[in-house]
Amino acid sequence: MSKLGKDNRLWRSPRHHLDSNDSDNYVHWVELFFDLIHVVMVFILGNYLADHQSLEGVVTFVILFVAVWLAWSETSVYNSIYVSSLEPRFNSYLRVRPFYL
Repeated sequence: MSKLGKDNRLWRSPRHHLDSNDSDNYVHWVELFFDLIHVVMVFILGNYLADHQSLEGVVTFVILFVAVWLAWSETSVYNSIYVSSLEPRFNSYLRVRPFYL
């Protein structure tokens, strides 16, 4: 079958970890690094709020905090529920790469 066939992982449904016999139930270093980047971003947002104690500063903080939290939580839930090889974890690493440049 060709590379773009029916079983290509780009469009097949993700497999739940309970449906797999070879489930790897450990946290990869890329996931821990992904979590650490989000902790640092929340710390930076807290510093921003400390310097901008106004209604505009609070609104900006809340909007950015919700965006950071949603990015972290959605990726964490996906990685926890579905079987993940190194490739999706590496994609997580690439998503946070611009934040630490």
